Amino acid sequence: MRILKTLGLIVPIILFWGCGGTDGGDNNSSINLASDVTQNSNVTISKDNLDLVLDVDKIEVSANWREKLGIDGDFIRLTQDGKYGKCKFNGDSVTYTKHSETNATDICKFSVELEDGDTKFATVTIQSLYWKIAKAGFNYTVALKSDGTIWGWGYNHNGELGDASTTNRLTKIQETTHSHDWKMVDASGWTTYAIKEDGSLWAWGSNDLGQLGDGSDIFIHKTNPEPVKISTDNWIDISSFRKHILALKSDGSLWAWGSNINGAIGSGNTDLQQTPYQIDGTWKAISAGTNFSIAIKDDGKIYSWGSNGLGELGLGDKDNRLIPTVVVAQGELLADWNSSPFVSVSAGANHVLVIQANGTVWGWGNNGFGQLTNNGDGTDEELSPIKIDLVGVTSLSAGDLYTMGIYSDGTMRGWGDSQYGNIGANTWDVNVKTPTQEYTKSNSWLFVDAGVVHTVAIDKYGQMWIWGTSEDGLLGVADSTEIPKRIYARDFN
Repeated sequence: MRILKTLGLIVPIILFWGCGGTDGGDNNSSINLASDVTQNSNVTISKDNLDLVLDVDKIEVSANWREKLGIDGDFIRLTQDGKYGKCKFNGDSVTYTKHSETNATDICKFSVELEDGDTKFATVTIQSLYWKIAKAGFNYTVALKSDGTIWGWGYNHNGELGDASTTNRLTKIQETTHSHDWKMVDASGWTTYAIKEDGSLWAWGSNDLGQLGDGSDIFIHKTNPEPVKISTDNWIDISSFRKHILALKSDGSLWAWGSNINGAIGSGNTDLQQTPYQIDGTWKAISAGTNFSIAIKDDGKIYSWGSNGLGELGLGDKDNRLIPTVVVAQGELLADWNSSPFVSVSAGANHVLVIQANGTVWGWGNNGFGQLTNNGDGTDEELSPIKIDLVGVTSLSAGDLYTMGIYSDGTMRGWGDSQYGNIGANTWDVNVKTPTQEYTKSNSWLFVDAGVVHTVAIDKYGQMWIWGTSEDGLLGVADSTEIPKRIYARDFN
Protein backbone atom coordinates (compact mmCIF):
# COMPACT_ATOMS: atom_id res chain seq x y z
CA MET A 1 0.00 0.00 0.00
CA ARG A 2 2.83 2.34 -0.88
CA ILE A 3 4.54 4.32 -2.87
CA LEU A 4 3.99 7.77 -1.39
CA LYS A 5 4.42 10.53 -3.90
CA THR A 6 3.36 13.97 -2.81
CA LEU A 7 2.19 16.86 -4.94
CA GLY A 8 4.47 19.86 -5.46
CA LEU A 9 2.88 23.30 -5.31
CA ILE A 10 3.67 25.25 -8.44
CA VAL A 11 2.86 28.92 -8.12
CA PRO A 12 2.85 30.90 -11.33
CA ILE A 13 1.73 34.47 -10.54
CA ILE A 14 0.45 37.23 -12.79
CA LEU A 15 0.55 40.66 -11.14
CA PHE A 16 -2.04 43.18 -12.32
CA TRP A 17 -1.30 46.84 -11.61
CA GLY A 18 -4.12 48.96 -10.30
CA CYS A 19 -3.69 51.43 -13.17
CA GLY A 20 -4.18 48.69 -15.76
CA GLY A 21 -0.58 47.68 -16.54
CA THR A 22 0.85 44.21 -15.98
CA ASP A 23 4.11 42.78 -14.77
CA GLY A 24 5.42 39.38 -13.71
CA GLY A 25 6.65 38.15 -10.36
CA ASP A 26 6.03 35.77 -7.49
CA ASN A 27 4.53 35.84 -4.02
CA ASN A 28 7.65 37.41 -2.54
CA SER A 29 7.98 40.15 -5.13
CA SER A 30 7.88 43.68 -3.77
CA ILE A 31 5.29 45.98 -5.31
CA ASN A 32 6.76 49.07 -6.95
CA LEU A 33 4.17 51.50 -8.25
CA ALA A 34 6.46 54.47 -8.78
CA SER A 35 6.58 54.03 -12.55
CA ASP A 36 2.80 53.71 -12.81
CA VAL A 37 1.57 56.39 -10.43
CA THR A 38 2.49 60.05 -10.10
CA GLN A 39 2.97 60.38 -6.35
CA ASN A 40 1.87 63.58 -4.61
CA SER A 41 0.73 64.67 -1.18
CA ASN A 42 -2.80 63.36 -1.57
CA VAL A 43 -1.92 59.90 -2.94
CA THR A 44 -1.51 56.98 -0.53
CA ILE A 45 0.52 54.01 -1.79
CA SER A 46 -0.40 50.88 0.12
CA LYS A 47 0.23 47.15 -0.08
CA ASP A 48 -2.94 45.97 1.58
CA ASN A 49 -3.78 42.36 0.92
CA LEU A 50 -6.94 40.29 1.25
CA ASP A 51 -6.24 36.56 1.49
CA LEU A 52 -8.91 34.11 0.36
CA VAL A 53 -8.74 30.32 0.45
CA LEU A 54 -10.45 28.25 -2.22
CA ASP A 55 -11.04 24.79 -0.82
CA VAL A 56 -10.54 21.73 -3.00
CA ASP A 57 -14.29 21.10 -3.16
CA LYS A 58 -15.29 24.68 -4.04
CA ILE A 59 -15.18 26.79 -7.19
CA GLU A 60 -16.05 30.10 -5.57
CA VAL A 61 -15.11 32.05 -2.45
CA SER A 62 -16.22 35.46 -1.10
CA ALA A 63 -15.16 37.96 1.56
CA ASN A 64 -15.98 41.45 2.84
CA TRP A 65 -13.12 43.34 1.24
CA ARG A 66 -13.90 46.80 2.64
CA GLU A 67 -13.94 45.56 6.23
CA LYS A 68 -10.70 43.66 5.76
CA LEU A 69 -8.89 46.61 4.15
CA GLY A 70 -10.48 49.29 6.36
CA ILE A 71 -11.96 51.30 3.50
CA ASP A 72 -15.03 53.50 4.06
CA GLY A 73 -16.86 56.08 2.02
CA ASP A 74 -17.34 56.46 -1.72
CA PHE A 75 -14.78 55.15 -4.17
CA ILE A 76 -14.02 54.29 -7.76
CA ARG A 77 -12.53 50.84 -8.42
CA LEU A 78 -10.33 49.63 -11.25
CA THR A 79 -10.06 45.83 -11.26
CA GLN A 80 -8.27 43.12 -13.18
CA ASP A 81 -9.02 39.41 -13.18
CA GLY A 82 -6.64 36.68 -12.12
CA LYS A 83 -5.07 34.12 -14.40
CA TYR A 84 -7.23 31.17 -13.36
CA GLY A 85 -10.42 32.92 -12.30
CA LYS A 86 -12.31 36.18 -11.97
CA CYS A 87 -12.72 38.64 -9.11
CA LYS A 88 -16.12 40.33 -9.06
CA PHE A 89 -17.01 43.19 -6.72
CA ASN A 90 -20.57 43.55 -5.46
CA GLY A 91 -20.98 46.15 -2.74
CA ASP A 92 -18.87 45.15 0.25
CA SER A 93 -18.12 41.68 -1.10
CA VAL A 94 -15.51 40.45 -3.53
CA THR A 95 -16.16 37.03 -5.07
CA TYR A 96 -13.51 34.99 -6.81
CA THR A 97 -14.75 32.33 -9.21
CA LYS A 98 -12.29 29.80 -10.58
CA HIS A 99 -12.64 29.04 -14.29
CA SER A 100 -9.77 26.56 -14.75
CA GLU A 101 -8.50 23.75 -12.54
CA THR A 102 -5.12 24.33 -10.88
CA ASN A 103 -3.36 24.26 -7.52
CA ALA A 104 -1.59 27.52 -8.23
CA THR A 105 -2.06 30.69 -6.21
CA ASP A 106 -3.90 33.40 -8.14
CA ILE A 107 -3.91 37.19 -7.68
CA CYS A 108 -6.45 39.89 -8.50
CA LYS A 109 -5.06 43.40 -8.15
CA PHE A 110 -7.17 46.54 -7.79
CA SER A 111 -7.06 50.19 -6.80
CA VAL A 112 -9.53 52.25 -4.80
CA GLU A 113 -9.78 55.99 -5.38
CA LEU A 114 -11.23 57.48 -2.20
CA GLU A 115 -13.52 60.52 -2.10
CA ASP A 116 -10.78 62.66 -0.54
CA GLY A 117 -8.55 62.01 -3.55
CA ASP A 118 -6.30 59.43 -1.94
CA THR A 119 -5.73 56.15 -3.76
CA LYS A 120 -5.16 52.77 -2.17
CA PHE A 121 -3.77 49.83 -4.07
CA ALA A 122 -4.55 46.32 -2.89
CA THR A 123 -4.43 42.70 -3.93
CA VAL A 124 -6.71 39.73 -3.50
CA THR A 125 -4.59 36.60 -3.14
CA ILE A 126 -6.45 33.35 -3.67
CA GLN A 127 -4.75 30.22 -2.37
CA SER A 128 -6.10 26.90 -3.63
CA LEU A 129 -6.22 24.02 -1.18
CA TYR A 130 -5.73 20.56 -2.66
CA TRP A 131 -5.28 16.93 -1.65
CA LYS A 132 -1.67 15.85 -1.11
CA ILE A 133 -1.91 12.26 0.16
CA ALA A 134 -4.76 9.73 0.24
CA LYS A 135 -4.45 6.24 1.72
CA ALA A 136 -6.69 3.19 1.39
CA GLY A 137 -7.13 1.36 4.69
CA PHE A 138 -9.21 -1.76 5.28
CA ASN A 139 -12.72 -0.44 4.54
CA TYR A 140 -11.80 3.17 5.25
CA THR A 141 -9.93 6.06 3.64
CA VAL A 142 -7.82 8.88 5.11
CA ALA A 143 -6.39 11.88 3.31
CA LEU A 144 -4.14 14.89 3.91
CA LYS A 145 -4.97 18.36 2.58
CA SER A 146 -2.45 21.02 1.61
CA ASP A 147 -3.48 23.05 4.66
CA GLY A 148 -2.11 20.29 6.92
CA THR A 149 -5.47 18.84 7.94
CA ILE A 150 -6.38 15.13 7.96
CA TRP A 151 -9.79 13.79 6.96
CA GLY A 152 -11.29 10.31 6.89
CA TRP A 153 -14.41 8.36 5.97
CA GLY A 154 -15.72 4.78 5.94
CA TYR A 155 -15.41 2.06 8.58
CA ASN A 156 -14.71 3.44 12.06
CA HIS A 157 -15.50 0.73 14.64
CA ASN A 158 -11.95 0.96 16.02
CA GLY A 159 -11.75 4.75 15.87
CA GLU A 160 -9.51 4.66 12.80
CA LEU A 161 -10.93 7.98 11.58
CA GLY A 162 -9.72 9.74 14.74
CA ASP A 163 -12.95 11.68 15.24
CA ALA A 164 -13.43 10.60 18.89
CA SER A 165 -16.17 8.15 17.86
CA THR A 166 -16.64 4.61 16.56
CA THR A 167 -19.37 5.58 14.10
CA ASN A 168 -18.96 4.80 10.39
CA ARG A 169 -18.87 7.90 8.18
CA LEU A 170 -20.27 8.14 4.65
CA THR A 171 -18.69 11.56 4.11
CA LYS A 172 -15.38 13.03 5.20
CA ILE A 173 -14.80 14.09 8.79
CA GLN A 174 -11.73 15.78 10.29
CA GLU A 175 -9.68 14.10 13.00
CA THR A 176 -10.61 15.45 16.41
CA THR A 177 -7.60 17.71 17.10
CA HIS A 178 -8.33 19.75 13.93
CA SER A 179 -4.59 20.33 13.62
CA HIS A 180 -3.13 22.14 10.61
CA ASP A 181 0.42 20.82 10.93
CA TRP A 182 0.20 17.24 9.66
CA LYS A 183 2.67 16.37 6.88
CA MET A 184 2.11 12.63 6.35
CA VAL A 185 -0.60 10.03 6.92
CA ASP A 186 -0.85 6.26 6.42
CA ALA A 187 -3.72 3.78 6.80
CA SER A 188 -3.21 0.18 7.85
CA GLY A 189 -5.69 -2.55 8.74
CA TRP A 190 -7.67 -0.65 11.35
CA THR A 191 -5.11 1.85 12.68
CA THR A 192 -4.08 5.22 11.25
CA TYR A 193 -0.63 6.81 11.58
CA ALA A 194 0.46 10.38 10.97
CA ILE A 195 3.55 12.59 11.26
CA LYS A 196 3.46 16.29 12.12
CA GLU A 197 5.68 19.06 10.80
CA ASP A 198 7.70 18.93 14.02
CA GLY A 199 8.54 15.27 13.35
CA SER A 200 6.30 13.84 16.06
CA LEU A 201 4.58 10.51 15.34
CA TRP A 202 0.91 9.86 16.16
CA ALA A 203 -1.58 6.99 15.89
CA TRP A 204 -5.26 6.23 16.43
CA GLY A 205 -7.58 3.25 16.01
CA SER A 206 -7.07 -0.43 16.84
CA ASN A 207 -4.49 -1.44 19.47
CA ASP A 208 -5.27 -5.15 19.85
CA LEU A 209 -1.65 -6.08 19.03
CA GLY A 210 0.15 -2.96 20.22
CA GLN A 211 -0.28 -0.98 16.99
CA LEU A 212 -0.43 2.34 18.85
CA GLY A 213 3.20 1.85 19.87
CA ASP A 214 2.74 3.64 23.20
CA GLY A 215 3.17 0.55 25.39
CA SER A 216 -0.42 0.64 26.61
CA ASP A 217 -2.26 -2.47 27.78
CA ILE A 218 -3.78 -4.07 24.67
CA PHE A 219 -6.66 -5.58 26.68
CA ILE A 220 -7.64 -2.38 28.51
CA HIS A 221 -6.61 0.11 25.81
CA LYS A 222 -7.79 -1.98 22.84
CA THR A 223 -8.85 0.98 20.71
CA ASN A 224 -8.31 4.72 20.71
CA PRO A 225 -10.54 6.97 18.57
CA GLU A 226 -8.37 10.05 19.05
CA PRO A 227 -4.74 10.78 18.05
CA VAL A 228 -2.14 9.50 20.53
CA LYS A 229 1.45 10.76 20.40
CA ILE A 230 3.90 7.86 20.06
CA SER A 231 7.12 9.84 19.95
CA THR A 232 8.45 13.38 19.56
CA ASP A 233 11.51 12.31 17.55
CA ASN A 234 12.24 13.30 13.95
CA TRP A 235 10.10 10.82 12.02
CA ILE A 236 9.96 11.16 8.23
CA ASP A 237 8.17 8.08 6.85
CA ILE A 238 5.83 5.31 7.96
CA SER A 239 4.41 2.15 6.40
CA SER A 240 1.78 -0.23 7.71
CA PHE A 241 -0.41 -2.91 6.18
CA ARG A 242 -2.34 -4.95 8.72
CA LYS A 243 -0.97 -5.31 12.23
CA HIS A 244 2.68 -4.22 12.24
CA ILE A 245 4.36 -0.91 11.49
CA LEU A 246 7.65 0.28 10.02
CA ALA A 247 8.85 3.85 10.52
CA LEU A 248 11.93 5.87 9.53
CA LYS A 249 13.63 8.72 11.34
CA SER A 250 15.55 11.54 9.71
CA ASP A 251 18.85 9.91 10.73
CA GLY A 252 17.99 6.82 8.66
CA SER A 253 17.22 4.61 11.65
CA LEU A 254 14.43 2.06 11.17
CA TRP A 255 11.92 1.13 13.85
CA ALA A 256 9.10 -1.44 14.02
CA TRP A 257 6.30 -2.41 16.41
CA GLY A 258 2.97 -4.23 16.66
CA SER A 259 2.28 -7.82 15.63
CA ASN A 260 5.42 -9.95 15.32
CA ILE A 261 3.92 -13.05 13.73
CA ASN A 262 6.67 -15.00 11.97
CA GLY A 263 9.20 -12.27 12.74
CA ALA A 264 7.66 -9.25 10.96
CA ILE A 265 9.38 -6.87 13.42
CA GLY A 266 12.87 -8.19 12.62
CA SER A 267 13.85 -8.46 16.28
CA GLY A 268 15.05 -12.07 16.08
CA ASN A 269 11.97 -13.45 17.85
CA THR A 270 8.19 -13.54 17.52
CA ASP A 271 7.30 -11.66 20.70
CA LEU A 272 4.65 -8.94 20.57
CA GLN A 273 6.30 -5.51 20.25
CA GLN A 274 4.28 -2.74 21.92
CA THR A 275 6.83 0.07 21.55
CA PRO A 276 9.15 0.96 18.64
CA TYR A 277 12.07 -1.46 18.25
CA GLN A 278 15.18 -0.29 16.39
CA ILE A 279 16.51 -2.44 13.56
CA ASP A 280 20.24 -2.19 12.94
CA GLY A 281 21.48 -0.23 9.94
CA THR A 282 20.76 2.95 8.03
CA TRP A 283 17.74 2.81 5.76
CA LYS A 284 16.06 4.93 3.10
CA ALA A 285 12.82 3.19 2.00
CA ILE A 286 10.31 0.92 3.75
CA SER A 287 7.16 -1.08 3.01
CA ALA A 288 5.12 -3.36 5.25
CA GLY A 289 3.17 -6.34 3.86
CA THR A 290 1.06 -8.96 5.62
CA ASN A 291 3.29 -10.15 8.48
CA PHE A 292 6.46 -9.36 6.51
CA SER A 293 8.65 -6.35 5.88
CA ILE A 294 10.73 -5.01 2.97
CA ALA A 295 13.24 -2.17 3.21
CA ILE A 296 16.09 -0.58 1.25
CA LYS A 297 19.34 0.28 3.00
CA ASP A 298 21.34 3.39 2.23
CA ASP A 299 23.58 1.32 -0.06
CA GLY A 300 20.61 0.60 -2.36
CA LYS A 301 20.29 -3.07 -1.37
CA ILE A 302 16.97 -4.67 -0.44
CA TYR A 303 16.33 -6.64 2.75
CA SER A 304 13.29 -8.68 3.80
CA TRP A 305 12.07 -10.48 6.93
CA GLY A 306 8.95 -12.10 8.42
CA SER A 307 6.40 -14.45 6.81
CA ASN A 308 7.43 -16.24 3.61
CA GLY A 309 4.74 -18.81 2.87
CA LEU A 310 4.24 -17.51 -0.68
CA GLY A 311 7.80 -16.43 -1.38
CA GLU A 312 7.11 -12.82 -0.41
CA LEU A 313 10.64 -12.41 0.97
CA GLY A 314 12.20 -13.17 -2.43
CA LEU A 315 14.88 -15.41 -0.87
CA GLY A 316 14.40 -18.47 -3.08
CA ASP A 317 12.46 -20.53 -0.50
CA LYS A 318 9.41 -20.41 1.79
CA ASP A 319 11.19 -20.22 5.11
CA ASN A 320 10.35 -17.36 7.47
CA ARG A 321 13.13 -14.99 8.56
CA LEU A 322 13.36 -13.37 12.00
CA ILE A 323 15.95 -10.76 11.03
CA PRO A 324 16.58 -8.67 7.89
CA THR A 325 18.10 -10.77 5.11
CA VAL A 326 19.49 -9.39 1.85
CA VAL A 327 17.49 -10.16 -1.32
CA VAL A 328 19.48 -11.27 -4.37
CA ALA A 329 18.35 -12.36 -7.85
CA GLN A 330 19.39 -15.79 -9.02
CA GLY A 331 21.36 -17.09 -12.02
CA GLU A 332 21.57 -15.03 -15.17
CA LEU A 333 19.49 -12.22 -13.60
CA LEU A 334 22.15 -11.44 -11.02
CA ALA A 335 24.15 -9.08 -13.25
CA ASP A 336 21.09 -6.94 -14.01
CA TRP A 337 20.07 -7.03 -10.35
CA ASN A 338 23.44 -5.59 -9.32
CA SER A 339 23.61 -3.06 -12.17
CA SER A 340 21.69 -0.29 -10.39
CA PRO A 341 20.68 0.56 -6.82
CA PHE A 342 17.05 0.20 -5.75
CA VAL A 343 15.10 3.38 -5.05
CA SER A 344 11.53 2.33 -4.21
CA VAL A 345 9.69 -0.69 -2.84
CA SER A 346 6.02 -1.59 -2.48
CA ALA A 347 4.70 -4.60 -0.57
CA GLY A 348 1.16 -5.91 -1.03
CA ALA A 349 -0.55 -8.69 0.91
CA ASN A 350 1.95 -11.31 -0.28
CA HIS A 351 3.73 -9.81 -3.29
CA VAL A 352 6.46 -7.20 -3.75
CA LEU A 353 7.43 -4.83 -6.57
CA VAL A 354 10.60 -2.74 -6.57
CA ILE A 355 12.16 -0.19 -8.92
CA GLN A 356 15.85 0.39 -9.64
CA ALA A 357 17.40 3.79 -10.28
CA ASN A 358 17.65 2.86 -13.97
CA GLY A 359 13.87 2.29 -14.09
CA THR A 360 13.92 -1.53 -14.17
CA VAL A 361 11.05 -3.15 -12.26
CA TRP A 362 11.38 -6.43 -10.33
CA GLY A 363 8.89 -8.50 -8.40
CA TRP A 364 8.39 -11.66 -6.36
CA GLY A 365 5.90 -13.49 -4.16
CA ASN A 366 2.26 -14.35 -4.83
CA ASN A 367 1.30 -14.08 -8.50
CA GLY A 368 -1.84 -16.20 -8.47
CA PHE A 369 -3.97 -13.29 -9.68
CA GLY A 370 -1.41 -11.72 -12.02
CA GLN A 371 -0.44 -9.06 -9.47
CA LEU A 372 3.20 -9.28 -10.65
CA THR A 373 1.95 -9.16 -14.27
CA ASN A 374 5.11 -10.18 -16.20
CA ASN A 375 2.74 -10.08 -19.17
CA GLY A 376 1.21 -13.39 -18.12
CA ASP A 377 4.51 -15.28 -18.24
CA GLY A 378 4.97 -15.58 -14.49
CA THR A 379 3.98 -18.52 -12.30
CA ASP A 380 1.58 -18.48 -9.35
CA GLU A 381 4.49 -18.02 -6.95
CA GLU A 382 7.84 -16.38 -7.61
CA LEU A 383 10.24 -17.30 -4.81
CA SER A 384 13.08 -15.19 -6.23
CA PRO A 385 13.06 -11.81 -8.01
CA ILE A 386 11.95 -11.78 -11.64
CA LYS A 387 12.33 -8.88 -14.03
CA ILE A 388 8.96 -7.33 -14.87
CA ASP A 389 8.34 -6.01 -18.37
CA LEU A 390 7.16 -2.54 -17.36
CA VAL A 391 8.69 0.45 -19.15
CA GLY A 392 8.35 4.04 -18.00
CA VAL A 393 6.82 3.29 -14.60
CA THR A 394 7.62 6.00 -12.04
CA SER A 395 5.47 4.90 -9.10
CA LEU A 396 3.99 1.56 -7.98
CA SER A 397 1.49 0.70 -5.28
CA ALA A 398 0.96 -2.96 -4.38
CA GLY A 399 -2.47 -3.62 -2.93
CA ASP A 400 -3.91 -6.76 -1.41
CA LEU A 401 -4.00 -8.92 -4.58
CA TYR A 402 -3.39 -6.32 -7.28
CA THR A 403 -1.03 -3.50 -8.28
CA MET A 404 -1.45 0.05 -9.60
CA GLY A 405 1.26 1.91 -11.49
CA ILE A 406 1.75 5.50 -12.66
CA TYR A 407 3.82 6.05 -15.80
CA SER A 408 6.11 8.89 -16.86
CA ASP A 409 3.43 10.23 -19.23
CA GLY A 410 1.00 10.64 -16.32
CA THR A 411 -1.20 7.67 -17.22
CA MET A 412 -2.19 4.94 -14.75
CA ARG A 413 -2.60 1.20 -15.20
CA GLY A 414 -3.60 -1.67 -12.96
CA TRP A 415 -3.30 -5.46 -12.97
CA GLY A 416 -4.13 -8.46 -10.78
CA ASP A 417 -7.37 -9.24 -8.96
CA SER A 418 -10.07 -6.72 -9.92
CA GLN A 419 -13.07 -8.58 -8.57
CA TYR A 420 -13.99 -5.48 -6.55
CA GLY A 421 -13.52 -3.12 -9.51
CA ASN A 422 -10.37 -1.95 -7.79
CA ILE A 423 -8.10 -1.44 -10.83
CA GLY A 424 -10.54 1.16 -12.20
CA ALA A 425 -10.63 -0.29 -15.72
CA ASN A 426 -14.38 -1.00 -15.93
CA THR A 427 -13.86 -4.69 -15.14
CA TRP A 428 -14.62 -7.09 -12.30
CA ASP A 429 -12.18 -9.68 -13.69
CA VAL A 430 -10.43 -11.73 -11.00
CA ASN A 431 -7.24 -12.13 -13.05
CA VAL A 432 -6.02 -9.17 -15.11
CA LYS A 433 -2.56 -10.34 -16.15
CA THR A 434 -1.43 -7.35 -18.19
CA PRO A 435 -1.37 -3.64 -17.28
CA THR A 436 -4.75 -2.14 -18.17
CA GLN A 437 -5.30 1.61 -18.29
CA GLU A 438 -7.88 3.05 -15.93
CA TYR A 439 -11.19 4.00 -17.50
CA THR A 440 -10.81 7.80 -17.73
CA LYS A 441 -7.57 7.52 -19.77
CA SER A 442 -6.24 10.57 -17.92
CA ASN A 443 -2.60 11.60 -18.26
CA SER A 444 -2.65 13.75 -15.11
CA TRP A 445 -2.06 11.22 -12.31
CA LEU A 446 0.45 12.00 -9.57
CA PHE A 447 -0.37 9.66 -6.68
CA VAL A 448 -2.12 6.31 -6.18
CA ASP A 449 -2.64 3.98 -3.22
CA ALA A 450 -3.95 0.44 -3.72
CA GLY A 451 -5.88 -1.10 -0.83
CA VAL A 452 -7.89 -4.30 -0.48
CA VAL A 453 -11.23 -3.60 -2.15
CA HIS A 454 -10.69 0.00 -3.24
CA THR A 455 -8.12 2.37 -4.71
CA VAL A 456 -7.64 6.09 -4.15
CA ALA A 457 -5.65 8.48 -6.35
CA ILE A 458 -4.82 12.18 -6.76
CA ASP A 459 -4.29 14.03 -10.03
CA LYS A 460 -1.99 16.97 -10.74
CA TYR A 461 -4.80 19.40 -9.94
CA GLY A 462 -5.04 18.09 -6.40
CA GLN A 463 -8.38 16.38 -7.04
CA MET A 464 -9.14 13.05 -5.40
CA TRP A 465 -10.51 10.05 -7.28
CA ILE A 466 -11.67 6.73 -5.87
CA TRP A 467 -12.99 3.39 -7.13
CA GLY A 468 -13.77 -0.16 -6.02
CA THR A 469 -16.32 -1.63 -3.60
CA SER A 470 -17.98 0.84 -1.25
CA GLU A 471 -18.17 -1.21 1.94
CA ASP A 472 -19.02 0.86 5.02
CA GLY A 473 -18.84 4.06 2.96
CA LEU A 474 -15.09 3.80 2.31
CA LEU A 475 -15.48 5.37 -1.14
CA GLY A 476 -17.21 8.42 0.28
CA VAL A 477 -20.17 7.51 -1.94
CA ALA A 478 -22.98 5.02 -1.43
CA ASP A 479 -22.41 2.77 -4.44
CA SER A 480 -19.47 0.70 -5.67
CA THR A 481 -17.84 1.73 -8.93
CA GLU A 482 -15.42 -0.03 -11.27
CA ILE A 483 -14.34 3.26 -12.86
CA PRO A 484 -12.63 6.23 -11.17
CA LYS A 485 -15.06 8.66 -9.56
CA ARG A 486 -14.01 12.16 -8.58
CA ILE A 487 -14.87 13.07 -4.99
CA TYR A 488 -14.15 16.14 -2.85
CA ALA A 489 -13.03 18.21 -5.81
CA ARG A 490 -14.15 21.38 -7.59
CA ASP A 491 -16.79 20.42 -10.13
CA PHE A 492 -16.68 22.15 -13.50
CA ASN A 493 -19.20 19.81 -15.18
